[in-house]
Amino acid sequence: MAPAELKRPDLIVPYKARVKANEEVGLSLVSTATCMAALFLRFKLIAWVAFILTFSNLLNANTSPSSSPTSMAFMGIAALVSTYLPQFLNTPNKT
Repeated sequence: MAPAELKRPDLIVPYKARVKANEEVGLSLVSTATCMAALFLRFKLIAWVAFILTFSNLLNANTSPSSSPTSMAFMGIAALVSTYLPQFLNTPNKT
């Protein structure tokens, strides 16, 4: 007759969960690209998209010392400021 339990305790391997790969590289790259596009093109829609992406990147950032999400947030704010600043600095022409 066969034994009731076929598993040998010395052959059991405990489960180890896989370490997640760094997936936030894509979001960081897209937010940087949209910030730069907003700074160069001064297109308001791109500036708002860049601001939302950098804010999302800031909220989802890990606490690793190698990355600096606050500098990315300042870049998103700079994109917004650079698009709206000419409206406040231009004075009407005197006729």
